[in-house]
Amino acid sequence: MVVAFPYYSTTHTFYRKVLTKYFGVRYASMPLFEPEMFYGPMDVDWNEVGKISTEVADILTEGEWVEIKADGTQLEFSIKGRYGIADTGLFHNPGDYGNLPAGESFIAPLEDSAYGKMTILYGPDRQFDSPLTFKFKDGAVEEVEGFDQYVEYLEKVFKEHERARIIAELGVGTNPKAKRADNILECEKIMGTVHIAIGDNHTFGGINKVPFHTDYVIFEPTVMIGGKGWQKLLLQKGRLRI
Repeated sequence: MVVAFPYYSTTHTFYRKVLTKYFGVRYASMPLFEPEMFYGPMDVDWNEVGKISTEVADILTEGEWVEIKADGTQLEFSIKGRYGIADTGLFHNPGDYGNLPAGESFIAPLEDSAYGKMTILYGPDRQFDSPLTFKFKDGAVEEVEGFDQYVEYLEKVFKEHERARIIAELGVGTNPKAKRADNILECEKIMGTVHIAIGDNHTFGGINKVPFHTDYVIFEPTVMIGGKGWQKLLLQKGRLRI
């Protein structure tokens, strides 16, 4: 069993994949964990969180396309042929892995399929001075608009690793006691939110391999998911509809 307390998440790394897939290690990734979380998002009915997370993951697996709308956000992409994964917090079997606190369902979008824009208010560990807007084309971030210093950091990352621009993940929060917005470990678990990651996704069904993976949370989204001949309203203004 590994309990990891890094600054950056190790969930979607080759290191974690080797340990869980080939050695059967159970792996709890807890980046930016704070003791107060024991009294909030850790203090839940994990069987219920697991049930909701699995149901949402099954919907993601069935889906072929996703549309996300929120304040400053209108983004669409394909998830056809990819598989949803439930982060349940229940690491009982060899090879199980995820975050603690847990509570999300996630999937790797097709890497060249994202179009539109995404506006975010928070980085991994703080609120931005002003909102940032990511503009996607052909699956990659074409431009980041905003005045926070985080833009300079991203420009350096993109210059060093061009494929860090590529959409990596759609996640859906499923933890009813997750509330805190300025810590990405808890924020991305907030029930009624979704998050989009850019960068690496090769360890959970994607094909992009790059030493960068960061999630960005979208609040009060309306999310449509569909396939051939069907569509489902998964979230409506921040309310999960399952």
